This record gives sequence, structure tokens and C-alpha cells, in this order.
Amino acid sequence: MKIIIFLDGSPESLVATELASKLASEGKHTLHAETLIDHSLIRALTGFQGYAGLCGSGVFLEAHDKIERALRELKESILMSFAARTEGKGFSVECGTKEGNWKELIDSMSSPEVIHVLTEEMLSSKKVSCPTIVIANKGRLELLGTGNLTSYLLNFLDRNFPELEVGLPRLMEVA
Repeated sequence: MKIIIFLDGSPESLVATELASKLASEGKHTLHAETLIDHSLIRALTGFQGYAGLCGSGVFLEAHDKIERALRELKESILMSFAARTEGKGFSVECGTKEGNWKELIDSMSSPEVIHVLTEEMLSSKKVSCPTIVIANKGRLELLGTGNLTSYLLNFLDRNFPELEVGLPRLMEVA
């Protein structure tokens, strides 16, 4: 089984890291961490839509490049922190940074043998195609999905995180 954790650097990502690490170490599963560079957000921030405007495109392209470089450094730092927190815990770790948006990334990495761990802000729909643990603010969890793997996750959460409020059973149909 593969566990994919999607990281954005938020406090919820820290909770997700702890949860995914415990889950991976319990079953000696592979833990894969992903961060994201969203170019549409960079364009929205700079106002550059790909064509020359009032002051030409040069200044916008330069701003876009600077923001992208800063984001890549930030994402690299997030992954290094994740790797340090999970080092020596008895399971293999893989890390990567993709480009696009959260929905595309999450959909592209979905399969019935995969568990996703992500934050509420990343989830665009409650319809999921694999078991998904959603970390919401204030330590609230939601479990989405159906089937034996979802039942396994419910038992895992009850055993390992009794202090966290789990919004269950909020089990949705698998898409």
C-alpha cells in the first residue's frame, strides 16, 4: 500500500505528517510526499495573463520568475523538513514537487491501492476515488471513501488518535 501526503506547509500539514508517518510505520508502507507549484496563482498574484499590458510583459515575466523561484525554494524546504521528520521511522519515503493545481495532482495520483492524506483546502470535491484522510482546522479529521481500506483507516485513527475529533462516518461513494 502507498500513502501519499500532499503538503502545503500549513499547521494542518504538520498534523498530516504525524498521522501519515504513524500509518506508514504501522504497516511498513511507502510514504510519498508531494508539494505543488500552481502557476495560475502566480499569474493572479502578478496580474500577468501572458500578453503585454500597460508596462509591457518584461516586468511581469521577471516578477513571475522571482515568485516561482521563491516558491520552489519554499517547497524544497517543506520537503526537506518532511524528510527530516520521517527519517529513521522504518518505512521508505519519496518526495516530489509537481506543477498544476491540487485537483489535477490529487486525481492523477489516485488509485484504489493508495491512501491520500491532505488538508481541507486542497479538496475540491467530497467525491474521492481512493480512501482519503482530510485534515481540517482545529485538529478535526474527515475520512472519505468506502471499502475495506477505509474501514482499516477508521480503526487506525481510533487506535492512534483518540484525542482528535474524527468526522465519521462521513464515508462517501467512490467515484
